[in-house]
Amino acid sequence: MPNPDANFLDDKVINVSDLDTEYPVPGQDNDSQGFRDNFTVINDNALATKARLEDLEAKTVRIDNNNTFSDQSTGGTARLINATMTGERRVRAPLDNNIIDFDEANYFTLSLTGPISLITQNLPDNGYFKSIIVRVSSNGGTFDVTWPAGLKFDDANSGFWNNGISSIPDDNAEYFVELLADGDADLYGRYLGKFV
Repeated sequence: MPNPDANFLDDKVINVSDLDTEYPVPGQDNDSQGFRDNFTVINDNALATKARLEDLEAKTVRIDNNNTFSDQSTGGTARLINATMTGERRVRAPLDNNIIDFDEANYFTLSLTGPISLITQNLPDNGYFKSIIVRVSSNGGTFDVTWPAGLKFDDANSGFWNNGISSIPDDNAEYFVELLADGDADLYGRYLGKFV
């Protein structure tokens, strides 16, 4: 975890040097100022500890809740750098309406019962990139999927795209499409194939 900035450290330092651990001295009359000095150090340390704990509660990874890696003070996104992950899992969600939300899942399943026109939301900010997979199947007929406006298509699989529309037959197959958004409001589509 990066070190807090200088301003954070200035008012949240835990002071271990000014606490007089030998005070009061047994067997003698001790000046009350020593008690007040020690109490001031203890109180300042309690306040600094409280501030540091609140910062940890707000900004660190939790295993008992969802984590949003967003720096609220600057509007930026926190990054995991040089992370090594094992057993990574991604989110799969049914596409219950016509909205592909890039923040909701990495993989969507769409079972057609009629034609549908898809739109996107929560595309990445400028300077970022996201990709998702959409798995499409049909139940009860051949239905058209109208892909989001402005989608740029993969020429290598132009047979799957017809002016932004794909006809999905009821053939017990699943059709996979990858949507790639590059943060400049550009959206790309790549047909990955048909799986039976």
